[in-house]
Amino acid sequence: MYLAVIIDAHSRRVLGHAFTESLATDFAIAALEMPVLRRGGKCELGLVLHSNRNVQYASERFRARLAAHGIRASMSRCGNCHDYRAKRQHDTSSLGGFLTLKIELVYL
Repeated sequence: MYLAVIIDAHSRRVLGHAFTESLATDFAIAALEMPVLRRGGKCELGLVLHSNRNVQYASERFRARLAAHGIRASMSRCGNCHDYRAKRQHDTSSLGGFLTLKIELVYL
């Protein structure tokens, strides 16, 4: 089971999410579209989406969706796990959130 999560780096609120059983790009696009659609299909100027280098975020289709919404892509440097620290902190600090949800979906 794979989970794509869009988190606001300032408020640390989860804005979008999607689950899937494969690493196809569609679930990452679905997670991206959640907050965009919630705001009427428009994004603020200067918005940056930071992700790791997984195939779904590096795909041409995902990057085209970012560009269509005026969102600038930012990716971790190769081999540098510290670039992606904000998401990891969210994963470990919200035991009542997605970590629990994923456990229930996978193990129950």
